[in-house]
Amino acid sequence: PVGFFDPIKVPVNPGLTARLCWCGKMDNCNPGNPAEFRTDAGIITFLRLEEEVSVRCLLKAACVVPVVLEKARPMAAGDQLMVKNGTADPGGKLGRLSCEGYMVPGLGIEDSKSGRMQVRGASGDFDLGFVEAATGSYILCW
Repeated sequence: PVGFFDPIKVPVNPGLTARLCWCGKMDNCNPGNPAEFRTDAGIITFLRLEEEVSVRCLLKAACVVPVVLEKARPMAAGDQLMVKNGTADPGGKLGRLSCEGYMVPGLGIEDSKSGRMQVRGASGDFDLGFVEAATGSYILCW
């Protein structure tokens, strides 16, 4: 089949950013020899969240998303979040394995984006600014 890849187990403890390398079918690469995968295909980051990041914001008030850095790797100073209006699956929960949806006006410093993460000791804060958004449940995308 076209576009089919063999799945492999990737250790993601404690979370990692890795370079993706590709080898086209015409190159006839040996899948057991990583040195033959020479085409740069970008990077992939596996985020390890040991504790779900959850926050309640009040209308007409400042909103900050706190994160325990030891439980959210590799989050770091300067990262940003985006708030999206995710679609609910049949069970009524917001989709968590993808960040599909529309940006939420009235929440975030600019265009649904948080301020850059500020690190204070073992925790980090994402500033979502002054809340003007409609009430609802939203997803946070990193």
